[in-house]
Amino acid sequence: LRRAFALDSSHPEALMLSARLHLVRGERGKVQEAMDAAVRADPIWYGKRWYYVVMLYLAGAYDRATVEADRLLADAPDFVDVLRWRGKARCVMHNFEAGLADLVRVAESMPPHPWLLAELSMAFSACGRHDDAVRIRDELVDRSERSWIPPTAIVLSELALQDRNAAFRWCERALQTRDFLCMM
Repeated sequence: LRRAFALDSSHPEALMLSARLHLVRGERGKVQEAMDAAVRADPIWYGKRWYYVVMLYLAGAYDRATVEADRLLADAPDFVDVLRWRGKARCVMHNFEAGLADLVRVAESMPPHPWLLAELSMAFSACGRHDDAVRIRDELVDRSERSWIPPTAIVLSELALQDRNAAFRWCERALQTRDFLCMM
């Protein structure tokens, strides 16, 4: 990283790598600084701007993640994955209805992956739509019997339903299967 910055202190990829390093170190302010600089260095590429939203979310800057997602969606309204991250940020900020609307729109636009389904179950539960949260949990459990579904995704669905015992059982399964979130 030092060599890359010695060659070009505003190289967007080096700045993004720097942001990830700061995130791992828990230096949230530096994450935002590095991602701000990366986007300034390459403001056109939507992928970098999407990653900026993700990094802001991971750094706990949910309000900024929402603002940046809105800006990206103004330029690229069909960039549905940024809706997912905006929806998650909105839910964390207790704007559950708007977050759910974003997540539902994403699920309608592509085949939903297990993490999106787990996030939907959380949003459904927060909005009082218990039956929808149960339906998603049941779908994830059923799919896990036929193919690989990350157990930690099912943990989220169980937590959405306030079933801590089931969540702990799936946490144990996640450890046994070395689910990547348990290994980080």
